[in-house]
Amino acid sequence: MNKNKRRISLSFKLNILVIAIILAVSIGLVFISYRTYSSKIDSLYYSKVETLAHSVSLNYTENLILPLIAMSQSEEFQKVREEAENTNDHELLEQWMMQHKVKEYYTSDLELVGVDSEEEENQPIYNLFVGGCGYLAFMEKSNDVSSIFIQYDIDGVTYNLMDTSGNVLKIGTVEEPEEKFAQYADNGSVPATIVEMGGKWICTACEPIYNYEENQPIAFAGVDINMDDVMSEHTWFVWNCIVFVLIETVLAIVAAMIMFYRTVIRPVGLLSAAAQKFGGVEEDYTKEHVISLNINSNDEIGDLYREIRSMETRIIDYADNIEKITAEKERTLTELRTAAQIQESMLPTAFPSRKEFDLFASMTPAREVGGDFYDFFFRDEDHLVLVIADVSGKGIPAALFMTVSKLLIHERAMMGGTPAQILMAANDRICEDNHYRMFVTVWLGILEISTGRMICANAGHEYPVLKNPGGKFELLKNKHGLVLGAMEHMKYRDHELLLEKGSCLFVYTDGVPEATDAQQNMYGTGRLVETLNQVPNEAPARILEHVKQSVDAFYGEEPQFDDLTMLCLKINE
Repeated sequence: MNKNKRRISLSFKLNILVIAIILAVSIGLVFISYRTYSSKIDSLYYSKVETLAHSVSLNYTENLILPLIAMSQSEEFQKVREEAENTNDHELLEQWMMQHKVKEYYTSDLELVGVDSEEEENQPIYNLFVGGCGYLAFMEKSNDVSSIFIQYDIDGVTYNLMDTSGNVLKIGTVEEPEEKFAQYADNGSVPATIVEMGGKWICTACEPIYNYEENQPIAFAGVDINMDDVMSEHTWFVWNCIVFVLIETVLAIVAAMIMFYRTVIRPVGLLSAAAQKFGGVEEDYTKEHVISLNINSNDEIGDLYREIRSMETRIIDYADNIEKITAEKERTLTELRTAAQIQESMLPTAFPSRKEFDLFASMTPAREVGGDFYDFFFRDEDHLVLVIADVSGKGIPAALFMTVSKLLIHERAMMGGTPAQILMAANDRICEDNHYRMFVTVWLGILEISTGRMICANAGHEYPVLKNPGGKFELLKNKHGLVLGAMEHMKYRDHELLLEKGSCLFVYTDGVPEATDAQQNMYGTGRLVETLNQVPNEAPARILEHVKQSVDAFYGEEPQFDDLTMLCLKINE
């Protein structure tokens, strides 16, 4: 397949790399520059519209706003305005407003809102509108903005009230809703924002006008600034940057081509041709031809040249040593196979045939030899000792440590005592000569066969899983002690279980819950319990087989990472 693969020159690859790097850096610089530039410009306009909107809102009180809102919502006003709109006669509406007084449209006591003079409360409401629009026009002109307006919101509908045009026909008309501002309802504040409206870019902001008696916003003052020129400047800035990037890229490519040819392409081409000829393309081509190449680079190319010069000697030496290495590897593999056979022979495989219970165990090492072990033996006719353990590390050292630990635990258990006493004594013996600071996790249980009473202790091992008669498998989370081999004179705690007829106990090493798939997900104790509950009433041998199949399927194509050891005890009914 590789013979038909299209050859791509190093020069082409390097040039593409340079172009990509330059473009990436340039685009990044353009982006940062544009963001900085636009942020500075936009912030100036944001500050201006927000400050001006706030200033306008402070100058409009409920004295001015409340009667105009009440008037615009009245049926009489709406009828007159509709007639004026149909005839396009704003004077009709102005005359009507001249004939109605301010006091007619207050919904509360006039003195409470600061209207305490007869002249003020009896003035035509048209005067309020004209005065308010005049102030807006003055603020618009003096601050060089596009538009200033007063609007109010009722039940999510926005109505116009005043703007700089002073057009009475706009009073009470519904403002077309802008989806972007839907969240700022109820006469609330709208932060400075740049939006496209009616084909134009504007910078807008709104501030609420309060009824201070009720501490409620009754309307809002808005300010618009035309941003078309500013957005055009943004576009101009971007295009200038793009032109700069194109020019910079072309110049960089030319410079890179010249530099790469002199420093990389030509020397590598000479070395490539020399290596091909030396490899047998031309039989009369010798290492002297490589030595005679005129390559004096003081860099990686020079290092490569000097490495090729010594390549022949290393190949010859390697050919001489490959036979020895192969023989040594075969000897090592033979020793590992022998060690695996010895280790396997140390694990009990003759499972007891008793009517009271059924027992099965298995150990699958991750390498040729492993550090896990299990053990079971009768201390007397009525007491069965169960052990499962996991030694730190893997390979030969773990296997040796496993052998010593197994013998020590077995020897001490046969002397009598509770599981906690056995673990404490074994821990002290292991710590005496533990120069390499290895340790072993152990779960040990002693079953009184006649009563089903089991005493167990845990030295840093995984939690056992128990199924009571008629129930499901569940984790037994009893308190752990410290692992064996970590510290002398450690004390361990005994826990008591009652294994009734139909009960099933499952113990295991961390190779089960810590099995990891290709996505680095762990098998976990939760998945283990679910798997056990799929075959709750099967024999121990079938249960272990089912768990092993589940773990293997979880691994998928991934290699087994850790030793996999399991033991299952079922009390027969």
